[in-house]
Amino acid sequence: MERRRRWLQLAIPRALIGLDGADRAHRLEFKWADHLQREGDAMDFYVHGDVAPEGRLNFIYTIPAAP
Repeated sequence: MERRRRWLQLAIPRALIGLDGADRAHRLEFKWADHLQREGDAMDFYVHGDVAPEGRLNFIYTIPAAP
């Protein structure tokens, strides 16, 4: 993990998320949240803390096929 100023960069090994040797592209969808009051309660995204992106939206990263 690397943090510089206002940016955070994560490096996640393919094997850790079950994509070791994957022969096709995959999508990784995620949402960033902090200050939630009830961990695991999806509705808490709308009431407490900060979340990005807002509401039902999420970030999508396309993982290319393994070389």
